[in-house]
Amino acid sequence: MLEGGAENHPDLIRIAPEKNTIKIEAVRDLIGRVALKPVTAGKIVVIVEEADAMTTGAANALLKTLEEPPPYVLFLLLTARPEELPATIRSRCQRVRFQIPPQALRERLEALYASFETELAPLWPAPRSPFATASKLTESLTAQTDRLYPFLDLLQALWHDAAVLQSGDVDSLVVPGARNQLKTLIARKSTDRLFEEMDLILETERALDGNVNKALALERLFYKLIG
Repeated sequence: MLEGGAENHPDLIRIAPEKNTIKIEAVRDLIGRVALKPVTAGKIVVIVEEADAMTTGAANALLKTLEEPPPYVLFLLLTARPEELPATIRSRCQRVRFQIPPQALRERLEALYASFETELAPLWPAPRSPFATASKLTESLTAQTDRLYPFLDLLQALWHDAAVLQSGDVDSLVVPGARNQLKTLIARKSTDRLFEEMDLILETERALDGNVNKALALERLFYKLIG
């Protein structure tokens, strides 16, 4: 569904799912509208709500415009599930995270932590064969691509918590259920190393949105985290 924005401002355009889907017709209408210059503002702002609801045809139709957008158009693709967007769309966007309320964030991360306990288990102690362990974890996650980005989000939260726990600030943990495992982790890592690895997690997540060998990027990341 294509509609005007707040108070029908002519330079604010919103696309929202209709019956849980954004169809190609809505995207084609959008492309036609952004071909015209702004009416009153310096920019046309396009907000695509629940962007992961785009059909394959709709995403493909939007792709060319995202590659070469008019200079006066700003696209905002909103989604709580970026992993559901096609890689071609993700690679042409810059990810901006919006913080959700702390309690809701904790509940989401605790649920993720519970669902990934098996995959996380090798990361806490130092294994005897870090490369083999990293390869096995990479193989598991690349076979379940819908779980890959949530796993990387969880890793960022856990490494944040490890650094927080090392400073003694227990109240600021966002995944308090992982506290005992994090104690094992910080026993063998310095604060500086934790921050370096947090940067590496973010760097890997960004690289995966581009044209890289995903298996090699993940193996590198997991080998560094495990070692």
